[in-house]
Order: sequence, then C-alpha cells, then structure tokens
Amino acid sequence: MSKSSDIAELLDHLELNDAFLAAQYPADIEDFCKVYPEKVIGLALVGPNETNSSAFEIIAERILMINSEHGPTKTAANDFKKDLKKASTYEIKNYEILPWSDISIDHPKQLFESLSNFFGSMGPKKNAFAKSKVGGKFKDTYFSIEGCGPPLILFPFTLSAAQWKPIIPLLAEKFTVITLSGPNLGFIPVLESRAALPTYQTMISSLVSIMNITPNGKILELGCGTGALCRQVLKLRSDLSVTGVDINTYLLNGAIQIAENEDLYVNNYIDEKEFTVKNFSEASELNFAYSDAIDIPFPDNFFDAVYSVTVLEECDADKAIKEIVRVVKPGGPIGIIVRAIDMPQWFNFDITGELKHKLNIPLQLKSTYGIADKSLYDQMRKNGLHESINFPSMVAVPRGKNKNLFEWFLRRTRQTLNEDEKIELDDELKKISDKSNLIYSMPFHCSVGWKQY
Repeated sequence: MSKSSDIAELLDHLELNDAFLAAQYPADIEDFCKVYPEKVIGLALVGPNETNSSAFEIIAERILMINSEHGPTKTAANDFKKDLKKASTYEIKNYEILPWSDISIDHPKQLFESLSNFFGSMGPKKNAFAKSKVGGKFKDTYFSIEGCGPPLILFPFTLSAAQWKPIIPLLAEKFTVITLSGPNLGFIPVLESRAALPTYQTMISSLVSIMNITPNGKILELGCGTGALCRQVLKLRSDLSVTGVDINTYLLNGAIQIAENEDLYVNNYIDEKEFTVKNFSEASELNFAYSDAIDIPFPDNFFDAVYSVTVLEECDADKAIKEIVRVVKPGGPIGIIVRAIDMPQWFNFDITGELKHKLNIPLQLKSTYGIADKSLYDQMRKNGLHESINFPSMVAVPRGKNKNLFEWFLRRTRQTLNEDEKIELDDELKKISDKSNLIYSMPFHCSVGWKQY
C-alpha cells in the first residue's frame, strides 16, 4: 500500500477529516498532498534541502516553507517559491539548517511562532480535536497525541536528534499535536535503501574483512542510525556481538523495530547509563544504546573493534576518533568511512563542458569540525592508529532498481545549478527515452587502522 493511503487511513483511524501537517522530508507527504489535498488544512515544510515542487501545486497557497539564511535549504526555498508563487516562506537569519541540525533546540521560539502564526492565520477549524496524552500504533506507524485544539501532525525530521520534542509543549497549547514515527517515515527509508545497495554492502564487507575482527568479539558501530549495517555485519560474522549506538533515539527506536521484524535477537539498552561486559558479549545478538559520538558511555578498552560510517562529517571528528580509540582494546581494529566531498561524484549522462563539471561536485555538507575529505587518513594517524589501510570507494545507485533514491540524489544535485544549467540538464534528460540505465555514483573515504598496544 502507498504511503499516501497509509496516512489517509491513519486519519480515519483517528477520526479526523483533515489536519495541519509539518515535515522536513518532503517524500513523507508528497503523494498524500497530491492524492488527498482536501485533507491538508495547511502544510509547513521545515528546512528541506530538496523538494519536488510539482507535488504541492494544488495546495500552494496553504504551504509555509521555513528555511535558513544560506545553504541548501535557502536554495530549496528559492526554487520552491519560484515554482509555487502562492506559497509562503519564513527565513531564520544567521543560521544554516543542515540535515542533522536540531532546529527545535537552536531556534524553538522562531519555529513555534512561524508554525502557529501561519496555521492560525487560516482561521478557526470546525474539527477541533481533543485527546490528552494518548498514543498507539496503526500498521507500521507509531503515534503520540498531546494537547487540545486543531490537529497538527508532525512528521519526523531527517537526522535531528531532538526531533520535535523541545517545542511540543508549546505547540500543545494551541493544537492537538500528533507526532508520528516508524520505519517507513522520515530518513529511515533512505538510510535503509542506501545500505541495501549492492556496492554499498560491498564497501562495508571490505571494511569488515580488512578489520579482521577477533573471533567471538564485541564490536561497536558508532552512529548506527537504523541499524542496517549492524544487521549486515551480524550476517557476515554471526560469531560477533554487535552493538549500535546513536545520538538519535528516533533512529534507534526504528533500528529496534526493523531488527525485531527480521526476527533478530535485540537487547534494548537505550535508557541504560552503565554497561557491563556480560551484557554485550553474546554472539549473534544485537544491542542498541544511546551515545553521543564525542562522549561514548563505555569504559576504556571495552570493545574488540569499532567502526563508524558517515558520522564524522556531522560532529567534532577529532574528539570522536579519540573516543573511539579509548573504548577499543589495545591491538583492536578501527574502521571509519566518511562521505568524500573532495572527490567527484558521477552521473552517466552524455553531458560535457561546465555543466558536467558542476554535476561532478558532491553536495558540500559537513559540520564545522567534521571530516568529509582525505584528511581522514591523517587524522587516523595523528590519533595513534598505525598500519592504516586506506581505500577510497564509489557506491553506485542504479535508477532502474532504485528510482526513488536515484531521483533524490539527482534533485539534490540539480539544486546546486543556476537556472540556465537546470534547463540544460532537463533538456538532456528529456532526450533519454529509457532512463532505467541511468546511474549515480557517490564517493567515500575509507580507512582501517589498529590501536597501538
């Protein structure tokens, strides 16, 4: 069943004819807005870094786009407003909304006021809804309800650790706030789809093979997200006890749900503060716990091996590597993979000249102290890891089997072009009758090193 039908059925389950919606990841609500526009009282898109504006044409005058002063969300808002002139925008000054930004912590007042003012301007609603602090599950979607007033459905942020939580009490004073989560919403499907790519799995398999982890060892994934790689590692090495930690409890809960759906044995330590070796030593088990990348809550020399994939771009990489080294036993391997914004990405379009050059530039996304380039290799060495094996890699996204993921990467790249370049790209794409053979390839830096004795 389609995501749009699932949302419509959820509204019916909650006895709602329509509702306000707020989301960061447009794919969650694109189809719903096209198929059921009458059920959308108003929509807020909060800092998306790409949008398919055609999906929202029918409800343009009921849309608020919240963006930052610069960066991809600013570009996305400009493009959106150009295509849909009746839409409204709100800009947060002196701020850049990155996929992992906690906007509800950084700018709670502006986020709350922009939402409440825009939705409030639409006048009183006949279907005022009152349920107090209840929740449940409908199909694969979990929901919690708080407050009293017109219904406001909050879809997940992409990678924000705080999600909506800091401003829900404020919103609940004006709305009945219905917060959604589940394995089919937010960024979880993207992370799962990426991890399922054959060449992505090959890159991870190479990492694990090179690490040569001791038999029956305890291994940690720092920043495990949905646990997709934890599950892959366990399939590769069933003798291991695999622990995944992340700062994002929304993703961790999704990781547990997905693993249990696959009939894997899962230990939930998300709310635990102290850890013993015994709890993390059972072979063929998955363990999930909360952790900041720069403050790992495990004792020194706890794990036999640690790996981290596309996490050090988003945090203080030097501090994170130091923490990784601390929790690994002497002689233990450490594997790290980061996106490579200093290497060309690649589309197999027959395009030449300046446009081809721009298409080859990856989205330049990283935090102030993050690593997303070849400096990873020096940083590993500076933190005492020796005999490092470094292997830059490319991961392919064939459109034929991964249409949604391919189109997502294409839209992100397209938004970095100027108007003439967008027209040129669109014209070239129109000439391709069979798009099933299109490929996008993304670059990564990969490194394995060993902690000195």
